[in-house]
Amino acid sequence: MPQLGRCTDETCTNETKQLYECHCCIRFICLPHLIEHDEKATVNKQQLQTCIIQLTSVLSTFEMIIEEHMRVIEQHKTLLEKGKAALATASSANEMQNILDQVQTTIAANQNSKISK
Repeated sequence: MPQLGRCTDETCTNETKQLYECHCCIRFICLPHLIEHDEKATVNKQQLQTCIIQLTSVLSTFEMIIEEHMRVIEQHKTLLEKGKAALATASSANEMQNILDQVQTTIAANQNSKISK
């Protein structure tokens, strides 16, 4: 319910007007400023929703990238442990050569991916 008084918006005249309570700033303001505040609040809410949607999407993509990196790291760790085990045991030359080839291929692929970034 409106009440009479002076609008608390700094840009308003000092005339006595019908005032309404703004739901976003809890001040009593005239109808034109109430409408303006409501429009700003609506725009801000829409911008916030857009940011939430975009951030959610980007975080999901980022999480997938991290998971892929972790999967690759686990593969590299497994290959490293395989190589260390081959050195610690009496592995055959063929087995060691196979691991050596895998490690060299992995190193080359890693260096190539760094160059292309």
